[in-house]
Amino acid sequence: MSDPGNKSEIVQMMMNVEMSPAFDTGTAQERRLAKISLADLATGGMGLAALANTIQQMVAQVPMQTEQLYRINMHDLVGTVAARQDGSGFTTAVVQAGKGIVGNASYEAVDMSQVAQAASMVDPYMMMAAAALAGIEQELGEIKEISKNILSFMEEDKKAATRGNVNVLVDILNNYKHNVGNERYRETRHVQVLDIRRDAEKDIEFYRAQIGRTLDEGNIIHVSSDVAEKLRRLNDLFGNYQTALYLYGFSTFLEVMLLENFDAAYLDSVAAKIDDYSLKYRELYTEASRRIEEESKTTVRSGVLGGLSFVGKGLGAAISAIPLIEQGPVDEWLKDGGEALGAFNDDCTRKDIEALASKSDSCIAPFQRNVAMVKAAYHKPLIPYTDGKSVMFELTA
Repeated sequence: MSDPGNKSEIVQMMMNVEMSPAFDTGTAQERRLAKISLADLATGGMGLAALANTIQQMVAQVPMQTEQLYRINMHDLVGTVAARQDGSGFTTAVVQAGKGIVGNASYEAVDMSQVAQAASMVDPYMMMAAAALAGIEQELGEIKEISKNILSFMEEDKKAATRGNVNVLVDILNNYKHNVGNERYRETRHVQVLDIRRDAEKDIEFYRAQIGRTLDEGNIIHVSSDVAEKLRRLNDLFGNYQTALYLYGFSTFLEVMLLENFDAAYLDSVAAKIDDYSLKYRELYTEASRRIEEESKTTVRSGVLGGLSFVGKGLGAAISAIPLIEQGPVDEWLKDGGEALGAFNDDCTRKDIEALASKSDSCIAPFQRNVAMVKAAYHKPLIPYTDGKSVMFELTA
């Protein structure tokens, strides 16, 4: 568990949380605001339920403003206040149709004590927790989509175990918001998450070593069938490597939430390790792609078996056609497709190319973003917006 003193310091830093005035919800998606419904908050722990209730009361009873409000006193005059010619506002002059100016109104300050009192009722720590949960909700769809894609490529004997781990993590993610403040729940789930993370780290190292050994196999002159077999093996190994990274990123992020350790230095160390794993995956994938290309060219140059012409434009085109692939540094032959080496008609091998192309992404990006958003929620100025049904936050890393 995190140090209570650290939580107190964070709360003190965030004590000036206040509600924002009128907000155009039509721009929420464009601004990538993280959003969570008040109904979801109301089903959370006691603190979140109280926060949801407070926000609803503020919407119902208080004109939410951050600047001084004024009302017009017409002093029993009949008419309308005159607009300024430049369109920037209104004057105090009261105008009647056909009569012109008939007198002057006045602007009187509205008592804002109600607004200040309502804002002070918000528990800043719960507001930060709500912001973190909103960030999680924003990424939840992509996290689930990636898990489906990963499972679709896995071998049947590994799929059941992986599906079980993914289901455990998704269940924890879905139910965390209902258990904020429930220490027993967090401790029990933390044990499950740690087990999955340890196994994932072991698998990461194992599959990296297996890929390295596979890449080093072979002769100077490559038979096309050998290169095709190596491609198939790499496809399976990268699929398992990708899955291990996904489970590592998922479990690591959940550990942050279950520990409730939002110390900036700790979050930075978590983010740095995730980034390092992601970079190593990209580097190894790029190296494997380069090796396969070189071996295919060696086969083509031998002039004996006609060679493998699938790499080059085949893999480059396949990569560009795969959705949900994270952009990153890839060798030029991956981006440009390499040289046109002719047609390759082996449908099985072509499917392997497309499958390998789909594994260019480490699948860890949503968890990188989630850690960054949690840090933003707890350590940067926080402005909540509400329409009475949801609360939204602009979380910038």
